[in-house]
Amino acid sequence: MQKFLIIVKFASTDHFCQFYRELSSGTVFLPSGKPLPENSRILLQIWIPGVKTSFLLPGEIRPTDAGRNDSSGMTADVRAGLPRLLPVLNQALTATEPYPNLLFPFLTKNVKPGTVLEDVTDLEIETDEDTGKQTILVKELPYQVNKAKLLEKIGELVREKRIEG
Repeated sequence: MQKFLIIVKFASTDHFCQFYRELSSGTVFLPSGKPLPENSRILLQIWIPGVKTSFLLPGEIRPTDAGRNDSSGMTADVRAGLPRLLPVLNQALTATEPYPNLLFPFLTKNVKPGTVLEDVTDLEIETDEDTGKQTILVKELPYQVNKAKLLEKIGELVREKRIEG
């Protein structure tokens, strides 16, 4: 199957902040005069004003919500790539003005997998169709990762109510 590279450059911090709020949900709307077909695999290259590097995020095109007023575009499901992207993206945003002030509620509300899963080399996020709950499935850890300490970190985040578990 063909994979499409979509370059997203934001004109302003406001546009990016709007996108970031949507990104946190796992799906984003991408305006386009020629939307890609459903189930097309994509790679988003995200350029953020004030940040010197771009970020890559894999995704797949899904049906656009019928209730959406603007039908000239496509919806990308990017949930699979968020566990790897959010820690790096959040770190870059907290180090770049004015994002800490603009996005503070979202930067602290989101689960920051990097604080827990920084040592994970292979993971998947599965969604239970009946309950809608998401499960993080860790498939592989690097050789020198202490599993007990990793579980302690996860337990701390559960106690702090930063994640459910």
